Amino acid sequence: MTEVEQYIYGFLLFLISDPLTWIIFGLVVAIILPIWTAMIILPRAGFSPWWGLLNALPIVSLVAVWVFAFVDWPNIPNRAGNENPNGTET
Repeated sequence: MTEVEQYIYGFLLFLISDPLTWIIFGLVVAIILPIWTAMIILPRAGFSPWWGLLNALPIVSLVAVWVFAFVDWPNIPNRAGNENPNGTET
């Protein structure tokens, strides 16, 4: 094994065994994953994907989920049977 390979192996072993690395990795996953999934789901409902950035703020994300649960979604017809999602008659 060359010196470079030993250095890389030692560095990777340090990263795996260091608890701070796992904490940082967990925080990154906990922040990035909800934002990424929201940025995929929101355009399907007719909203801007940038609303997904609200998931980075803990309390604001709960309020955003509550609001999106009860607001009329532009791409989905309402439950009253009206095909026009804006609620205006044609």
